[in-house]
Amino acid sequence: SVLFDDDAGRAYVLTTGNYKMVVIDTATDTVIKEIPTGIVARDPSVHAKTHDVFVPNYESGTLTVVKGSDFSSRTIPEVPEGKYYITDAAKPLAHPGPAVVHPSRQKIYVADLSGLLYVLDNSSFRILKTLEVGQQIRKMLIDSEQDRLYAVSDMDSTVYVVDTARDAVIERVKLTDEPVRPNREWHVALFRTLPNYIALADFHSDDVIIFDKATN
Repeated sequence: SVLFDDDAGRAYVLTTGNYKMVVIDTATDTVIKEIPTGIVARDPSVHAKTHDVFVPNYESGTLTVVKGSDFSSRTIPEVPEGKYYITDAAKPLAHPGPAVVHPSRQKIYVADLSGLLYVLDNSSFRILKTLEVGQQIRKMLIDSEQDRLYAVSDMDSTVYVVDTARDAVIERVKLTDEPVRPNREWHVALFRTLPNYIALADFHSDDVIIFDKATN
């Protein structure tokens, strides 16, 4: 995975095999830092204001947090020696998938591929709430101005719309009536020039769906 932070002039590249994230200065194309991650790091997200980076580690069951100011990092929560999973008072974070940050509400959303969506406090990193969504959530998009999060399930081809003010699933929108395909992989993006619409594309086909945020 590659994550670009255009405002900070950085690119973050997750490597395979040695469990590191490489930070690159995009102005000079030079490596600034190499930061250890957990096992099978994927789908990182960056905070638009602080430039902190959040990296879910699928096999480790952890979240690597990298400070944008000095690239110092920590694992959430701290993992005892010999352990490769994390637990909270309420729920285990078994297989974290993508993470997105709400810049104004100071919350992080992490999708567990088993069908749970965790809401974490951006300061304490405690789990505030757990929502039930579809399995195999691999792509999420947050619209902080409208207080909406869109989580797309590859398993059932459904968009789960979350009200991020109340942290509640308010709608489930089926994208296709086709039978479940094990290789389906939805990608999601906002239109910069058409802010009321979202584009959803199936990576393994020619399917492209335009999603109206106003009507879902």
